[in-house]
Parts: sequence; structure tokens; C-alpha cells
Amino acid sequence: LSPTVKYAYLPKKTRNQVVSLLINIHFGNDKDLAGKNTTAAIMPLLLTRGTQKKTRQEIEDTMAKLQAQWRISGSAGELQISILCRKDAVNGVLTLLHEVLHEPAFSSEELEIIKRQSKDLLEKNKTEPGALANRLLQRKLSPHLPTDVRYTPTFEESAERLNKLTIEDIKDLYKNIFGIGEAEVVVVGDFEPQIVSEHAKKILDLKSKVAFKKIETLAKTADKGEKLVIDTPDKENAMFMSGIVFPLKDSDPDFAGLAMADFIIGSGSLSSRLGNRVRQKEGLAYGVRSGLDADAEDLSARFTVMASCNPSKIKNVDIAVFDEIKKFVEAGIDATEFAEGQKAFLAQMKIERTTDSRLASILAENLAANRTMEFYKTLELKIKNLTSKEVVDAFKKHVTADKMITIWAGDFNKKN
Repeated sequence: LSPTVKYAYLPKKTRNQVVSLLINIHFGNDKDLAGKNTTAAIMPLLLTRGTQKKTRQEIEDTMAKLQAQWRISGSAGELQISILCRKDAVNGVLTLLHEVLHEPAFSSEELEIIKRQSKDLLEKNKTEPGALANRLLQRKLSPHLPTDVRYTPTFEESAERLNKLTIEDIKDLYKNIFGIGEAEVVVVGDFEPQIVSEHAKKILDLKSKVAFKKIETLAKTADKGEKLVIDTPDKENAMFMSGIVFPLKDSDPDFAGLAMADFIIGSGSLSSRLGNRVRQKEGLAYGVRSGLDADAEDLSARFTVMASCNPSKIKNVDIAVFDEIKKFVEAGIDATEFAEGQKAFLAQMKIERTTDSRLASILAENLAANRTMEFYKTLELKIKNLTSKEVVDAFKKHVTADKMITIWAGDFNKKN
């Protein structure tokens, strides 16, 4: 079967003729990629470190001459390419991208440099409250066996996997598994669609030797919550994180209400319940916010709260966060707060789409989920027509405070 490649073009006049280009490549399957997470994350970084014709320096010099920027990253089954350049550089950048993807050098010397840099970062993260809390929360919210491609390793396990990684592993993944299973190409800005299409067809002519099957992420809510403490001696700041996962897509009828609830509780940029109380009123944290993420294709959603604070204040942060969640569920939202929140949330959604790079991401997500911008039009209409009761009910249905996984990371033995 021929791979499915979907395109979304939005040609428009932009300041300085700037173009935002996004290519998402999906490849492999959970069985063939099992145990290859590290290889799949490092391979994209090596692509821009040299080709059969150019050294890393020559690639960097070419991009500098074109006044263009790009980022190539990936994970098991995914490779993302984002490019920012001017109209007159599109041809040159895409020609170079073809060379990078089709004729990689895969230098063992460059691999050792990347491994050393990655290990240095892992070593640093082993003592950072934020990194440790985030990694543990991810492991708790998405538990898998170490052999599963969805498994999140500890920092120690990540370092061990890096140590074992060889250039032959990279070459084997590229030769036998990497290729186009599905892909999305999105371009927003001042460009010629025909030129992009001609290049994209050649760039995406990458055959894989294995069958493609999207790696699904399915969320299962924990039966009960947990509170875990990570000790990070001599660190000035502490991190509070709490989260819960549940099976829901962003097309679910409850999503609009959940998104509105999250905005009022803690993701509103100007004002939110957590921000007003934890940071402004009680001065307990340097920063606090909540977040809601729901997948467009898989039944996978999560609600999280995070706060950075002095270690001596973390208990009070914990009390305040859960008290605000309890008040939201039990007392609801008054008419003024709801009307103001609704107006601010809808305005924020519109502002987000004014950034070309963000708009490109939205269009790519829509392509992958087989939908159009009509989805956002409908979502905004749903939010506009929500009642405060519907918002509270949606939150109450999916987020149970005593099932949330909570993590404190910091130096809690220090005398203040």
C-alpha cells in the first residue's frame, strides 16, 4: 500500500515573506520499535550532523546563508520537522532537507558528541526537582512494562540505554524501520504551493520495510491516588505536581466543559483561581498553573497542576490547590466569574491561531485526525453556549481529586 500523505497549504502575505513549514512523519509499529525508543529519539538529531556530501559545519553554513532555521526531532514512530524561512529560501532549504533525509552520514563521532551532551543533561536532571517530579508523574500516569514502546524510563535507565546505543543501531533503524507510513505536510505563509509540492513528493519518497501501525496511547484512571516525595538535597526551589489521566478525546462532548473548567481553575493567563490564591493572595508559590491535554485521535486525556515554590511552603501549596478544586466542584462558579472566564478563554483561543507556527501545528493535527478548522468553529460555539453547571459537571465526571497522583520534589529537611 502507498503511504498516506496529507497536505494543508495556507498561502498568504506575511511580513518579510516568512514561511512556516511543518512535516510530521509516522513510521513503524509498536512491535518493531520495542526497545528502540532511544535510537528513535537520537536518529533525528544525527540527520543534521552530516550527509554523504556535507559536514555538519557545511549544513549549518548553508542554513545561515539561507537565513533559515529548522528543528528535526522525534520519538518512537514519529519524526517532526519544523522550518522557518523566507519565501526566497524555500527551494534551498527543501533541497537540503532532501539530502539530509536521504543521504545521512551517520557519523560515529557525531553520535558520541550527542550521547555526551544527552548524558550531561540526564545527570543534571537527576537532581532537579522539576525534572524529577515531571518524570515520575509521567511514569505513574502512563505505566508500561520496560519492553513496551510507551514505557517512560527513569533517568538512570535512560543513561544506561544511551551508553549501549551504537551507530549500527541508528543505521539499522534508518534502513529497516524508518520510512513513510503516514505523513502530514503543512505550510503557512508567503510561498508557491507548486514548488513545495514538487519538493515534498521527492522528500517523502522514503520506503519502510515494516508495516505501519499507529502507536496508540490509551489512558486508564488510577483506582486510587498517591502522594510521593522526592528528596533533592540543597536545592533552593521545590516542585509540586499533581495529575490524573482519563479516556477522552478532544472531540468528546465533555471536552468543551473540561477546557473551560481548566481555564478558570488554573490555565487562564491573566487570572485563575489557583493563580489568584496560591500566588497572589497567599504568596505560596513563584508560579502555579493547571493544564488540560486531550488527544485528537486516542482516548487519552490528562489534567495536571504544577507549582514552583520554597520547600517550606509546599504543604500549604498542596492544601490550597486541593481546597480550590474542592470549592470548584462543590460551590460551582458565580455568574460574573463564568462570563468573564468564557470571554477571556474564547479570546485566548483566537489569539493562539494568529501565530503562523501555532496555526501550522493545529492544521497538522487536523490532518492526522481527518478533520478541518470547522472543528474549532464548533468547539468555540460549544464553549460560548456552555452553562456553569455543565462546566462543573464535566470536571466532576472526569477529575476526582482523591485519584490524583501528587508529587513533592525538593529539599524538605533544610531548616528555614
